[in-house]
Amino acid sequence: MFRKKEKKLVLLVDNFDQARDITKTYLETSDYKVIAVSNAIDAMAQLEKKLPNLIISEIELPGQGSISFYNQLKTQKKTHHFSALSCVP
Repeated sequence: MFRKKEKKLVLLVDNFDQARDITKTYLETSDYKVIAVSNAIDAMAQLEKKLPNLIISEIELPGQGSISFYNQLKTQKKTHHFSALSCVP
């Protein structure tokens, strides 16, 4: 009997609705599970619930840019090891 492969989880952070929706759809059709949020505060809240395999973030996040967001990730024991990718709109 074959075991169903578990989908990799991606946390997608983008404040542009259309870009977030397009990227989410693309990743889901490429067999990833996606949690999509619009800002760093929501992203940090999601990280408290579930740790993804990868974080993809727009570089210009409202209120807190992605560099500040990544610095915040690197200071926490739970998230200091994450791979992250920044995108320019």
